[in-house]
Amino acid sequence: MAAESNLLTSISGDASNLVSANLDRFVFAGGCPRDYGSNCPIDFVEQGGKCVASNTYFGSCTSFSASLDSNQKEGMAVSCRTNWPCSSSGSYNF
Repeated sequence: MAAESNLLTSISGDASNLVSANLDRFVFAGGCPRDYGSNCPIDFVEQGGKCVASNTYFGSCTSFSASLDSNQKEGMAVSCRTNWPCSSSGSYNF
């Protein structure tokens, strides 16, 4: 019984973490096609080859490289809880 309870608790925790990670990815990198044309996301300014948080940003990242590819920008959006603007083309590529 105790082993089954521990397994259920573990699976429940894993499921919760997965749902949370997918929700973060949707909020900060999904919801619309993103325009990764600019080096820095919303609420960041480019200074000396870095994206530096402005005073309107309330996340945990203070700065990061401004030389990221699209995949790295998507990852940074999720980990820093920020985002790049939605693309004006409006075409989804799933």
